[in-house]
Amino acid sequence: MHNQGGVTVKRTSIWALLMIVGILLWSTSVGASNNVLIGVVDVDLVMEQSDAGKLANADLSNLITNWQDKLDSLETVIVALTEEIEGSEASLSAEKLEGKNQELESLLEQYQIAAAEGELEIQRRAEELYQLLLQDISLVIRLIGTREGYTIIAETSSLFYFGPQVDLTPEVIREYNKLLNESQIADESSE
Repeated sequence: MHNQGGVTVKRTSIWALLMIVGILLWSTSVGASNNVLIGVVDVDLVMEQSDAGKLANADLSNLITNWQDKLDSLETVIVALTEEIEGSEASLSAEKLEGKNQELESLLEQYQIAAAEGELEIQRRAEELYQLLLQDISLVIRLIGTREGYTIIAETSSLFYFGPQVDLTPEVIREYNKLLNESQIADESSE
């Protein structure tokens, strides 16, 4: 799809809105006694504030810190070698100077490779954690929707307006935390 100035996003939002309106109109015409219950969830907020989201952020932060430590140690060696070369250029033979410069070049290449590998691994892990959280949150939303009889639960980012009374985000966070806690207790008791 081409995104010409946000046209794709607007079309997607318009289609989503039309689908919601269509479902509402259809559901109200099916029977006057049927209650339509609509809820919304801010998935990003759930990811940010839920215990599972906090664990995922901590995991990602640890990975970033480990890669940064590797890069910092390589940088320390590079700086020390650079200073050694600059401080002893006049006293080193051409052969030794060439050897030190090649060593420095090799270290710089290692640094660039490590930085690229670290960035790729961090991006992959971030995407993996995002997808896992999204799957979990989707299941929690379905659980709440089924249990409480919701007709539709939408993500807040695709809506222009909604009243606070339909925002299920705090309930989703509480339910997600509860299920995560129960899962952890079950894991500990099975060990």
